[in-house]
Amino acid sequence: MDNSVTFYADSYSTDVTEEMALGERTYVQELVGSSFLSLHDVCRSGHVGWVSELLDDANLDKEDQYGNTPLSLAFEGGHDEVVQLLLERGAQLNESKREGQSLLLWACKNGHMKVVQLVLKKQNVSLEEKDENKRTPIFWACLWGHVQVVKLLLDHKVKLNEKDSYYQTPLHLACSMGHTEVVQLLLKQNVELNWKDGDGRTPL
Repeated sequence: MDNSVTFYADSYSTDVTEEMALGERTYVQELVGSSFLSLHDVCRSGHVGWVSELLDDANLDKEDQYGNTPLSLAFEGGHDEVVQLLLERGAQLNESKREGQSLLLWACKNGHMKVVQLVLKKQNVSLEEKDENKRTPIFWACLWGHVQVVKLLLDHKVKLNEKDSYYQTPLHLACSMGHTEVVQLLLKQNVELNWKDGDGRTPL
């Protein structure tokens, strides 16, 4: 039986291919004991079975040398099963960031629908938290045209007329990128049509 998993660490990738003759648990423990494999590695890979083997004594909020937590790496890859497992085991959602952005914002930005749904089940998650450009999750979902994520955020009554650092609204971003379906969704809401951004342009 060939079990191949590719882990990306630093600037290179390592292919792990072994016959799991002694069982997956023993194999994973041997890799961890040799410092070849970490919780960060398996969370990045999305292998939920291997993640579960490493949780008993793990520090779920430990940062690697780049400031990544296991949870933030699972978010990066959109690995919803791993995200759910880590949250159930107590990983701190609001303490983790990805490139300075909240994990919810990061998931919306990358269109990870299932991960967004999981996060929204957490009662203490803010849909209006802003990044350094004063953009909330709805801005990024509109910018990249993630229709299903936009629909989900609209169902949660997010604010649509906020302005970012460039005085643009989510509608500005959707229009600028030509995301017709997203624009149509926003036009059904109470959005400002005549607001001018920093360059004097309206959304339409």
